[in-house]
Amino acid sequence: MNEYIVFLKRLARHQWEIAPHLERMLQNGDADAREALHYKSENMSDVEAERVNAFLSFGHFREYDDRTKRAAYCVVLDAEYEKELHEQIKACSPYEGDEPIFKNKEFVEHREGDLIRRPIGQRLPQSNIFKYGNQWGYYDRRIPLEFYDWLEKCFADKASRVRVEPNGLYDRKPQDLVLEFLVVPPKWKWWKSLGYFIGDFTGSEYHLLGNDPNNLPDYMDYNGRYQVRKLQTIATRREKRYLSMMVEELSEFNHPTDPNKKYVIGRMIHLDSDAIIGTSFKDATLKHIDLAFNLYIDNDAVTRMGQTLADGSQVQDATFRTHVLRVEDVPFETLFKFAISFFKSKHLTNEWLTTEFK
Repeated sequence: MNEYIVFLKRLARHQWEIAPHLERMLQNGDADAREALHYKSENMSDVEAERVNAFLSFGHFREYDDRTKRAAYCVVLDAEYEKELHEQIKACSPYEGDEPIFKNKEFVEHREGDLIRRPIGQRLPQSNIFKYGNQWGYYDRRIPLEFYDWLEKCFADKASRVRVEPNGLYDRKPQDLVLEFLVVPPKWKWWKSLGYFIGDFTGSEYHLLGNDPNNLPDYMDYNGRYQVRKLQTIATRREKRYLSMMVEELSEFNHPTDPNKKYVIGRMIHLDSDAIIGTSFKDATLKHIDLAFNLYIDNDAVTRMGQTLADGSQVQDATFRTHVLRVEDVPFETLFKFAISFFKSKHLTNEWLTTEFK
């Protein structure tokens, strides 16, 4: 078993498609690949064998009998899951301080935890790419472009920090990526006042069902690329001049053949304000608002999916967590723009905002 896991991690490091790569390894007599295939063939459950039916027509592993071919595709799916999970762990892990970007002294000096204090580098228009001297780097590509536009156009005088991708700077300008962009802003209704008394809290939870193809927004948000399941909120007033709020959207990714493995991505918005009770929502200011990614793996994922922020209880800590953006001293209504851009289910986000902010 341990040898199989070690091989999966090796296979998952391959940059391109895993199935043809594993096929070549087997054809070239790679001993570890053959041992992994034998192990999976001997230990493959009936459920796993059934779940790879859709892959049998792809044309790989033709020289093997049916069970061995199914085992080979199980190895591929195991490795692809490990590859995706590894990428999520890298993206949700804090800086260690030895990443390539920190070869540059200025990045060391501007580092604050998971983030880099702005300004550093010059961002290209309509891009997550920035220029630093004669080199190029990326601001976190999980963040929609409008966040960076808002920072520079509306909050240039506010303290802010961003996540810089840690893999280093490039001597040539990297290729622009097609990124999501907010096209149609929602029509907001507003809270009249921030009427939470000391010790009070209010929470909510919204679910997707994903079981009705005729309800396309719900169905696609649940079953599409982002696998969104629910959105949870909690707002608490701890002191006369301290109101805090957390909102987390949870997406669930199950292993394609192993029901005991899964990971959950939580997109979290956290904010606080010193606005007193009765302050007009439109007039309130946030001390800070930040965005973070929470990654829950296996048992942590199961536990977190069974909990809710809404009842004020402590929820499962993330297996890995990283902040990606922080802005200070901005209008409370900034929350709405951040939410509709950061969260992946526009259906859930609009349901939350139109239900609560009216």
